Amino acid sequence: MKQRKTLLKTCLFGACASMLACQPVYADEDGWNHNLAIYLWGTEIEANTVTGDGVTIEFSDLLDNLEMAFMGAYAARKGKWSVLADLMYADVEGKKHYDFDPPLTGGVEGKLGLESLTIQAGVGYELYNDNEGTVTDAIVGVRYLDISNSLTLNFDVAPPELDPEISADASVDALDAFVGLRGKARLGKRWFLPWGTTVGAGESDLTWSVAAAIGYNAADWADIVLGYRYMKWEMDKKEALADYSMSGPLLGAVFRF
Repeated sequence: MKQRKTLLKTCLFGACASMLACQPVYADEDGWNHNLAIYLWGTEIEANTVTGDGVTIEFSDLLDNLEMAFMGAYAARKGKWSVLADLMYADVEGKKHYDFDPPLTGGVEGKLGLESLTIQAGVGYELYNDNEGTVTDAIVGVRYLDISNSLTLNFDVAPPELDPEISADASVDALDAFVGLRGKARLGKRWFLPWGTTVGAGESDLTWSVAAAIGYNAADWADIVLGYRYMKWEMDKKEALADYSMSGPLLGAVFRF
């Protein structure tokens, strides 16, 4: 069995609107209706190398290391047709100083950075509607992933044959097409279950996602949802990463206008 080690495993709590990807919006036959959401998503990011080598950034250091995070989505519907877009961005940086053992003097500070960007957009068509709040859509779209890693070493006292600062970086990106289903099951007057799943391929060997939540209709213009989302990419064997995934619970609000 192939040994797999975590390249980066960290949890980030940021604002996102990702659950719109699995929650249909509703409109009059002659007009567009729009949904926008804001979430807290406790995201765990994992990446595994093809060689099994890797490093880890612990959750306890995350808040100090988080440089920037943005996650947002938008969905609109007219009749049976709908469109959706989703963007997720995270910039995480961690550093640590290591002292050399005698007879060496000084030490080295290592700084590791991860920048991740995910964009997806698609079109949906209604397959089922019971006219009481339960709906299923078929969706098709594209998903883009871009990951950049950087490593910098700063020596307190550099050996004569080395520069005081050594840096290296690597990046992986993939553009894939996907198909899937999304929907909402009505549980009562105010409670419902939004869900969604996709599968695709292209520049990656395989990419897939699944999301589900329980929602509460707090007002005519807003819902509250609590759920879970998982996304994964299995890369081409020529890439530095074997696979990459994002997963975690989410809590947020969906606004209709």
